[in-house]
Amino acid sequence: MRLKIWHKMIIGISIPSLIAIFGSLLTYEYLGDVQKRQGYQKIADNINYDVLEVRRNEKNFIHFKDAAHLDYLHKAVSLLSSTVRNVSP
Repeated sequence: MRLKIWHKMIIGISIPSLIAIFGSLLTYEYLGDVQKRQGYQKIADNINYDVLEVRRNEKNFIHFKDAAHLDYLHKAVSLLSSTVRNVSP
């Protein structure tokens, strides 16, 4: 059986089009996954920053032994606690 020219043209256009559609669907799914991971990374960065602030304020309190630095430490700990509580499962 010999294919006519328009059959060959339809096959020649449809195969690359199907490959492009399939590739775009996979890419769209991958982008959703990347956005989810990026959200997790932002949460981890916020928690890391708050932990470093707690450590810095703790060191300042130990070094200066001042009531103002103790207040800064308590504020940093409460900020860390609120950040951890706001993380959704």
